[in-house]
Amino acid sequence: MKLRSKSALIALASLCLVGGLVVAPLESPKGLTVQAKDKKKDKKKEEQVHHLYELKAQDPISLEGRAELSNDNIYKKEKERGKIQHLHVEDGQKVKKGDLLFEYEEEEKWHDHEDAVRAKSRLLEKRREQVEALAILTGGEYNEFGDRLDYYWHENGYWASYVSEPIGKGGVTKGKNRDASCITRQDALEKQQLPEDQMGDPANEMKNQIRELNHQIEDLDVKMNRIETGESHKVRAMYSGEVSVDEDGLLDESVPLVRIHSDQVTVVGTVDQYDYYLLHEDMEVDLFIDAEKRTIKGQLVNYDKYPQKEESPTAGLGLATGGDSKDAAFGFEILPKEFIQPGFDVSVQTKLPGFVVPEGAVLGEGDKAKVFLYQDGKAVEKSAKLERQGTSYVVKKGLEAGQKLLLNPEGLSNGEEVSVQETTEE
Repeated sequence: MKLRSKSALIALASLCLVGGLVVAPLESPKGLTVQAKDKKKDKKKEEQVHHLYELKAQDPISLEGRAELSNDNIYKKEKERGKIQHLHVEDGQKVKKGDLLFEYEEEEKWHDHEDAVRAKSRLLEKRREQVEALAILTGGEYNEFGDRLDYYWHENGYWASYVSEPIGKGGVTKGKNRDASCITRQDALEKQQLPEDQMGDPANEMKNQIRELNHQIEDLDVKMNRIETGESHKVRAMYSGEVSVDEDGLLDESVPLVRIHSDQVTVVGTVDQYDYYLLHEDMEVDLFIDAEKRTIKGQLVNYDKYPQKEESPTAGLGLATGGDSKDAAFGFEILPKEFIQPGFDVSVQTKLPGFVVPEGAVLGEGDKAKVFLYQDGKAVEKSAKLERQGTSYVVKKGLEAGQKLLLNPEGLSNGEEVSVQETTEE
């Protein structure tokens, strides 16, 4: 009996030991499961944290220019604008900046408006085709302007998109991949209808063409607005001076109809594609003349609507001061309020109105644009009138300095409680 009891005790101890070995792995997975849930929960919390962007006045911008003597300004008839109805100046007449030189038949302006509408429609269709070709070639997804879109899985259980690469910027970004395995490089080239030996990098070429289409569409919008405001058929003097008239220019658009001889000094220079949006007619600027350490006022009177050709740095307005850059260059011309010695370098400084809003804070376009403010721990939906400038937006109405916006607000609802990090700037 004692031997049996001892054996039984040994067997029982062994069983307990074995039981311990069995129980340990059974508890371990359970513990791991709990930890995995905690990690998933922590990850979900991280996804709910939003960055803030505080609205501030735009930083001043500075462009480089040079003072030049403007001796001869020409004005030609533009065939596409129709017949000239009235010539308001004659040989030897003195004119001031803004005086009316001549005007086209007013009834033609609505024909111009219709033409502009049709031209814009064709450009929009061409841009759509180019964006589709770019998507096929790269396997990425893009919005109507050619901005690349990226996606993330929102906490509410759906894919949400944001602009990861604006059309005005370069660089490589990740995007939601499309099934482009059946699309060859040649297919994309043919869709774009360009010879392969003229393409270089097909994706960059497509992006450049989309940027140019965006500029052309914007120009047509400006043209239609001018037609609607009634000034499109009038041609006014950009400078003061003495007039010369050649009436052959009434019939032959290659002959200058009006010349203005002036000893006016202007400041000329160029901007690249990223600063083109800064240029607006009649824009007031400060001109800093480094050689004299003084600042005077000036006004933008003209700028190129289309980029200058590389082989001719004085193309377009004839304003370029030179340079060998292959990037698109747009000339501008500024009329100073005081005399500047021709040949002096000038820094053009201006502070743009409104507040910059990064693309990542905006939902919708045009009149449907909206943002989410951060107020008392909650997301507050707010409509705003925004205007695109380069790769960002500028507030025209509806928002104020000091307000804080939530970045990447996709999926938020009005009044929803949100977690945020410290304010960041872009």
